[in-house]
Amino acid sequence: MEQNGVRGAFFDADGVVRALVDRGYGFEIDGQRIQYTAPFRLSEVRYLPRAREAIDLAREREYLPIFVTNQPDVGHGLIPPDEFVQIMKDLREKMGVGEEFVFFCPHVPSEGCACRKPSPGMI
Repeated sequence: MEQNGVRGAFFDADGVVRALVDRGYGFEIDGQRIQYTAPFRLSEVRYLPRAREAIDLAREREYLPIFVTNQPDVGHGLIPPDEFVQIMKDLREKMGVGEEFVFFCPHVPSEGCACRKPSPGMI
């Protein structure tokens, strides 16, 4: 995407930059079985191999790396607010981006918000 001469490369956090966490087959949210989730704790965060390399490559090609991510586990209360702040701070530090380039939707899917991907509201 390009606007005012600035090109952006959009990255999702979970499953693209960070590894998903295997919760096993018995884990449920709102009665729905979900095996893989975003990390709920900083200690669960694992960055995927070459994620930083991809982000640096975008920069080399003069794209501004921008992170957009749905975080329904915040809305479900599975990630404590202070822990979420630390997880996002870690993402910014490890991937070398400023706070102004990380956008997230904390809503659960049933809320029908305009900021949840794939809706364009976050962007």
